[in-house]
Amino acid sequence: MKQNEEIATAPAEKKSGFPVFWLVPLLALAISGWLIYSAKSKSGLSIQIVFEDASGLQPGKTDIRYNGVKVGTVRDLEIKKDLTGVIVKADVHQSAVNITREGAEFWIVRPTFSLGGVSGIETLISGNFISVTAGDGEPTTFFKGLESKPPFDPNSPELYIILEGQEMPPVVEGSPILHRGAVVGQVIKTGFDHEKFLAVVEISMREESRYLVHKNSVFWNSSGMDIRFDLNESKIETGALISSLVGSITIGSRRSDMHQAEPASHGDRFKLYSSLESVIQDNREATSKAIKEDKASFGHSFSLDVKKADGVGPGSPVQFRGLTIGEVRTLLWESESNRIEALCTVDKAYGDLLREKTRFFLIYPEIKIKGLSTIHMSSDVFKGPYIDLVAGSGQFHDEFILEYTGHESYRPAQGLRLVLQMSRLGKVSVGSPVYYRGIQVGQIEETRLADDATSVELDTVIYTPYAPLVSEQTRFWNASGIETSISLLGGLRMETTSFDGVLEGAIAFATPEGTGMGVAARDGLVFTVAEKPEKSWLRWKPKISVSPQSVQ
Repeated sequence: MKQNEEIATAPAEKKSGFPVFWLVPLLALAISGWLIYSAKSKSGLSIQIVFEDASGLQPGKTDIRYNGVKVGTVRDLEIKKDLTGVIVKADVHQSAVNITREGAEFWIVRPTFSLGGVSGIETLISGNFISVTAGDGEPTTFFKGLESKPPFDPNSPELYIILEGQEMPPVVEGSPILHRGAVVGQVIKTGFDHEKFLAVVEISMREESRYLVHKNSVFWNSSGMDIRFDLNESKIETGALISSLVGSITIGSRRSDMHQAEPASHGDRFKLYSSLESVIQDNREATSKAIKEDKASFGHSFSLDVKKADGVGPGSPVQFRGLTIGEVRTLLWESESNRIEALCTVDKAYGDLLREKTRFFLIYPEIKIKGLSTIHMSSDVFKGPYIDLVAGSGQFHDEFILEYTGHESYRPAQGLRLVLQMSRLGKVSVGSPVYYRGIQVGQIEETRLADDATSVELDTVIYTPYAPLVSEQTRFWNASGIETSISLLGGLRMETTSFDGVLEGAIAFATPEGTGMGVAARDGLVFTVAEKPEKSWLRWKPKISVSPQSVQ
């Protein structure tokens, strides 16, 4: 009985350890967590991008790229509830989550064909994709997509700059940026700044052309075409057909500045000029220096003091004996001296003509009647005035005074220069001939009112070979028009020095013979012009040696 009691009172032995059946759910939970973490790590970050137009995007296929590298994929497309756009749901790789910050820009890359070339051509094979630039703000998962590529991409090898001007040039997206006729960039966007009240043109310079743009560069509108007409042919000149159709902008840069001036940076702003002439006017000193320094491009430069700009302008030709040897580059107004300066150049081969005694004359082409049946029309009559160079002697010189004439027939020459005084001008004008015995031996260079306004003064040249014909006792008279006389025996008699004298006016002169001739005339001598000759003057027949073959 005791034995049974002992058995009954013996304490039960307790089992210890973790229940095995809990291992399975815990292991399953750990595996699930690892799978979730792994999937999360691989999927990266889920973001939303809103576009107005999401055409060409495909869930599961369209890539998101950063600098050409895939960093995500479009997962789903959803129409906004207000129907104003499309929500693009995408996953960004974990390695690229730092891109998704405020300021990041997303846009859809599609193939684009524009005047500036073809862009997004890679999408023809891979399909459209979303490109992104990194933001630098706070992390975020919601973005407003751009409808086109942003003009300023800090990662782009191209240079983005902004041009501002008073007027919008006739350019469009893709219009070329030119340098010496070569395309070096294109217009990205045009607009208007309502705060500054300025037209704005955003452009990009190609990577290989970035060195052309520095802080001293200038830009101007080079759109349109140059139309010229003369008797022989009609010409339409333009730098490039594309410039005439869609406009263009030209950049100007001096060679020295490309190495010395500070290079331009992304986002720099430049003034946009309406034309090359406005560039020159606004940068007179720099332009003058550039033309004088760059002889390889412009030749020898010189300046003309211009009394009035009537007939003179950029492009006006400079001629020597009928050959065009240079042109007027620009007109500059000097406010301090209150004068107009024409900055001109001649080809390098003619630089030796620029000497102290060289003279420049503004010639106005015209139509002249020679005799009763011949009409002489200058080939330059439709090209407008030009500047005629008369070679002189002396040391090299680069500053001259532009002298004025009225007729194309005027041909300034070396010779004896006199001043003739008349009571009134009549038909006599600049270019009118001066005759000796019916032969033209000189011409009128300039006409003006005398200082006391009692007469008209004519600056006159007697060609060098005929200069000995004039002495201090020479008599001049007005040979214009027709002289008539009536007598009972002889009837009506009409006389004229020449047909030119009838139509345009002329001056004639005679010199006494023998001891009455006096000493030879000198430059600047003043003579009075009679209304008509005395009979004794017409009988004078002095023997004077001349060399007409050497007349210019």
